[in-house]
Amino acid sequence: SVCRVLPTDSLGLRGGILMAISATGLGSGLDIEGLVTQLVSAERMPIEQRIFRTERNLTSDISALGTLKSSLSDLQTSANAVSNTATYSQRNATSSDATKVSVSATDAAALGSYNVAVSSLATTHSVALRSQFSSLTETIGTGTLTFTFGTTGYTAHASDNASDTYDGFVAKAGVASKTVTIDGTNNTLAGLRDAINEADIGVSAAIVNQGSAYRLLLSSASSGAENSMEISVTDSGDSNNTDANGLSRLAFNASAGTVNAYQTTAGADAAFTINGLSVSSTTNTVTSAVDGLTINLLATTTAPATIAVSDNAAGIKTAIDSFVKGYNDFVTKVDTLTAFDTTSGVKGPLLGDFTTRTITGQLRTTLSASAAGYVGAYSRMAEIGVALSSTGKLEVDDTVLSSALENNFDDVAAVLARF
Repeated sequence: SVCRVLPTDSLGLRGGILMAISATGLGSGLDIEGLVTQLVSAERMPIEQRIFRTERNLTSDISALGTLKSSLSDLQTSANAVSNTATYSQRNATSSDATKVSVSATDAAALGSYNVAVSSLATTHSVALRSQFSSLTETIGTGTLTFTFGTTGYTAHASDNASDTYDGFVAKAGVASKTVTIDGTNNTLAGLRDAINEADIGVSAAIVNQGSAYRLLLSSASSGAENSMEISVTDSGDSNNTDANGLSRLAFNASAGTVNAYQTTAGADAAFTINGLSVSSTTNTVTSAVDGLTINLLATTTAPATIAVSDNAAGIKTAIDSFVKGYNDFVTKVDTLTAFDTTSGVKGPLLGDFTTRTITGQLRTTLSASAAGYVGAYSRMAEIGVALSSTGKLEVDDTVLSSALENNFDDVAAVLARF
């Protein structure tokens, strides 16, 4: 054989071939880069899987703890209603005829019943001007209006208000007169109305359209016989304060009588009886007749309405039922979070969790313990009909609870309020 030396350019070509063989696996066809990638991936996979498993477990634990916290929050809300002393001090008041006498009660109300008969309602004093006006912009006059509050003596004619008589007026002690100035800026019918209302002096003014003319109606803001109005005028137009001209047309007092204005509604007190005892009130909302009761007089009665004041037994039962449901829902949630399926081997995310065991144990202990700092007919929830069953959930014996509330209400309240 003959050995030949390759030329320089041939060596360059050979170098290129060798480089190509190196890139594909030293001429053997072996994918070195692929093998290295697979080896690195194989080493990394168990580590990644452990990280992913840890991440999934942590996510599951966090979610489970969030669920547990939410259940505890719901349980706390229902427990607050049971332990709230206001639940037990609350009084419930009802009326046998709420269309005529309605009632509400505070915890100061004594238990019992009352018969309320209404003979008349409190009314507010109203006065109408005799003058009629053709438009809202018609000029009335200028000067000063003075309103004094008190008791008006007045005799209304049965059929003709022109024959009414003004009998006198007694001012209410300690209440100052109020004035309204009428000048060129507000001396129309509408302007006068607005001036009185905007003064906020306890008088309301309204314009009534009677079809062919307008009339001005003045009313006391407060009902009762002692809150009627005397209206005096200082007329700056003709200086006559009681005639039927200018601003004096609003005068309603002993000097003017009923010439310029007349009473359409008398200010009167409400008259009623409580268990036969006569009572009066300047308003139809009576708060001072019976301690703790607000009695609303809505209409006169032909037969007494019976007001009954009772304790909050029904509300207490509702609060207890809500608490029992809250606790049992919590137990169900914990059972799910700490369960173990022997068939599939699947376990709950909080199985064996120390915090969960501690919380549930403390709750069971509290529910079975005596009420702290109280000695009475009852000391434990089980004695009033609320007890843990063999399943670990609460059950209510309504017969026992109803009897306890009826016979030893304060003791039931004391036990539950100290829970």
